[in-house]
Amino acid sequence: MRAWQQDEYGDASVVRLMEVSEPAVRANEVLIAPAAVGVNNGDTRIMQGEPLLVRPFFGIRRPKERVRGMAVAGTVVAMGREAGGFAVGDRVLAECAGGFADLVAAAGDRVVPVPASVDLVAAAAVPVGAPTAWAALEAAGVTESSGAGKRVLVLGASGGVASFTIALALHRGAHITAVCRASAVDIVRSWGAHDVRARGAVDPLVAGEMFDAIIDIAGDRPLRQLRSKLSPGGRAALVSGQGSRVLGPVGRIVRSMFLTRKAARLVPVAQKVDADVLAALLTLVAAGDVAVQVTSVVDFAEVPAALAAVARGDVIGKSVVILRPEIAQKSET
Repeated sequence: MRAWQQDEYGDASVVRLMEVSEPAVRANEVLIAPAAVGVNNGDTRIMQGEPLLVRPFFGIRRPKERVRGMAVAGTVVAMGREAGGFAVGDRVLAECAGGFADLVAAAGDRVVPVPASVDLVAAAAVPVGAPTAWAALEAAGVTESSGAGKRVLVLGASGGVASFTIALALHRGAHITAVCRASAVDIVRSWGAHDVRARGAVDPLVAGEMFDAIIDIAGDRPLRQLRSKLSPGGRAALVSGQGSRVLGPVGRIVRSMFLTRKAARLVPVAQKVDADVLAALLTLVAAGDVAVQVTSVVDFAEVPAALAAVARGDVIGKSVVILRPEIAQKSET
């Protein structure tokens, strides 16, 4: 089968289309024929092997898993004997490794059914970004039961995580102020944010405004500044952060812990794979409660270009690669 594979760390030029063996399906796995695969920042970080701190987990000299792509929407081809609940032909979504390939084996507990009304392109955009947004809002106290009326500031509001942060916060009844690059202002406004500002224009962090929650996706503001703009009881969720090539955002995370020893005002966000959250998000998408903002759809032959665009920060919203166009953009209704 075909797979976009890398044998060394580097930029998108190290990812090459190869003929490889089909994956063996373990007892607890589901074999999926991808129709659409989301492109995420996590793909590019592993591709580059940076920060260097991640290499003990993903491979010291080269990636242990050589095929990128961690958001796979497609149809079931086969199942291991312990992977119950699925049938051949089922439309499914999985957050797993090895997505940019003709076939992918995913652990059964990471696979969820795609609702009939959701096409597989939209489904492929959900993993990683939407669960991260969910985790950030929960950490900041913007929940289903307590989000109504809260003033939420989203920093770095033009990417995939931000698009889902805005959609989920809107669904939970929050008032959203978004800060993004000037070229993205109109698009971010179309996502429903109430107040959208270009970075470097009227910055809410210096304009005397206070917020019940800050979702910091850009990760380049001083932590004390973030803390100073929180209303009593408010929290800032730290989704990302600037840092060195070796440690990445770890230094910022450690500093946030020292700044909030008595009250958890600055909360680092660590997204983890959770099939229940993924299923809940798909339900919201199917109901029309959460919009999926796919702004870049590319062919399987363009995987390196798609990875390079995400690595540069060029993509507003979500980017998705199409492998099987005949089924990727069709729902079952």
